[in-house]
Amino acid sequence: MKIPSDVCAGQTRFTQVERALLAMCLLLMTGCQSGAVVRASFQTIELAARVPGNGQVVLADIGGDTRTDVLLMSRRPGRVYWFENPAWQFLQIPLLADELRAVAAHSLPVGSPASLTIAGRFSVPGSGTRDQLMWLQNPGRDQIHNTWSASSIRSDVAPDALLWANLSGSGTRVLVASPELEVYTPRQARSRTWSTMSLLLESTPPIARLRAYDWDLDGREELLAAGPAGVDVIALASRGQFVDEYLLLDGADAGGFLDVAPGQAAGLDQSADKVFVAALSADGTQLSVYRRDTAGGWRPDQVPDTLAGARVIQVADLNQDRIDEIIVGGISGLQVFYYQSELSLWRRYALHVGGVSDVQIIDLDADGFPELVAAPAEPGPLLLFQNRGRRN
Repeated sequence: MKIPSDVCAGQTRFTQVERALLAMCLLLMTGCQSGAVVRASFQTIELAARVPGNGQVVLADIGGDTRTDVLLMSRRPGRVYWFENPAWQFLQIPLLADELRAVAAHSLPVGSPASLTIAGRFSVPGSGTRDQLMWLQNPGRDQIHNTWSASSIRSDVAPDALLWANLSGSGTRVLVASPELEVYTPRQARSRTWSTMSLLLESTPPIARLRAYDWDLDGREELLAAGPAGVDVIALASRGQFVDEYLLLDGADAGGFLDVAPGQAAGLDQSADKVFVAALSADGTQLSVYRRDTAGGWRPDQVPDTLAGARVIQVADLNQDRIDEIIVGGISGLQVFYYQSELSLWRRYALHVGGVSDVQIIDLDADGFPELVAAPAEPGPLLLFQNRGRRN
């Protein structure tokens, strides 16, 4: 349609035919935009101007007010910092360690202020330093600034990663230490020791990253282990065995996997299985997304963009479109991968260009849109990316 010259001059005189043609164009434009991806909009908040690099982020209700707080674990020196939601004032948890390797938060009982399990190297009077896996008991909101009670879970071990998982389906979570795959069951009575068992089999490959996920929807969480061989599923009391393990994704073509994260894609297509698996290659340069094929196997949709120094992936529905986005963190910052249905491919945009060592995601302000918290790879700011909702 030729645009009349008086329209270009800012006037609005149209014939009936021109009005009809203009309405048709607007309708077509609206139809095209309806399939466009709607991104989440973020406001960057600096929780701290400078924190040690290569830290770990933990999200938990430390204050006991039902709000999720932000914790940052510093490796050297070993410290844990607490940023209280929503004012984000910070406090150092009363813990001194020569080095911390891992931290995980857990509430006993559920709904109480979260306590911490920590692994690292500690100075022991008269004995020098030694590795310890410890339980750091939260004294409660009224005593939060006082000394936390510390007790040993096990001496002479310092796992690289800790997570809590409901492996039995009873609702009681146990502590899983990686890469040793030792499982520790807490005791309510503080005078009793924690029971221990091993999930490590002779066939278990080396583990780079461990995730907990109810893979078969039976009410029990399985362990998804990424490593040089691929992604293994490790289940407790499955298929007639006390510990069952099988290969889910073969990592031979990728040289193994550094990290794995399952996601949901309810809005992706009409298939019954809405689960996908995102996997990061061992060298941190390639992201692949696996979906079930008609034969029950897994087919990879390799994301065409090459990464540099990626080290962690997470999944979350950032824009509430029922398709999880994939968030990749590493030396190149934070990249968000989203699925563009009309093109049947994964696209990406940069959320942050500074290097990150860890990123965790949860809805911190209870508005239905999850936030991201990222720790820097080098000394620098601890950042909260507050999700402000959707934008085109």
